[in-house]
Amino acid sequence: MRADFDGDGHEDAALLQCSSTEHRFVVVLDRAPDPLCIELSRWKREGKDNRVRLGVYLQRLPAGAIDLPNWDTGEVDTTIILAHDAVEFVTFGKAADAYFWSDGRFQEMVTMD
Repeated sequence: MRADFDGDGHEDAALLQCSSTEHRFVVVLDRAPDPLCIELSRWKREGKDNRVRLGVYLQRLPAGAIDLPNWDTGEVDTTIILAHDAVEFVTFGKAADAYFWSDGRFQEMVTMD
């Protein structure tokens, strides 16, 4: 997935990557003179194939307002304004986490249960 995650006007990339023993979720920021790769999550491979399980995917969250529910009541509890696009890491059957750039680093927030 491509978007400007850090707000510098350059297109960055969010990727699911596989090695021989594990999977990784990384963001590559377009920086001069060299790109900056930031690992946001890592987990062990399961089984013999080299594919990320179908229940794991990335989703772009556009800049702007995002409502976060109160997990106890289900009502909207907090509205956050994203200054730049964010990336959501979704795993079937688990909570989803969104990663957004703020104060020179990626911050994490739970967006779905």
